Amino acid sequence: MRHEGPEVDLPSGDEPEDFMGGRAVLPNGHAWGLDDDSWLFLCQFADRGEDAEDPFFLNFGYGSGFVFISSDHREGRFLADCS
Repeated sequence: MRHEGPEVDLPSGDEPEDFMGGRAVLPNGHAWGLDDDSWLFLCQFADRGEDAEDPFFLNFGYGSGFVFISSDHREGRFLADCS
């Protein structure tokens, strides 16, 4: 599902909060319940809804949401981590 893409520079400053592919930026460096290598990271996104321009509301306790899929692509898991 993932292919190699062109090399790009990440934005300077803090780690990006919303992205697909690559590696999850887990606050504690560990995804509970997904310890083995059979789970593939799909995407990560942060809280939304406090700004008037936000298109929708998500509340992870000022944290992030993470989506993982199984290596056979038949099961997905969602992990939320609050700050």
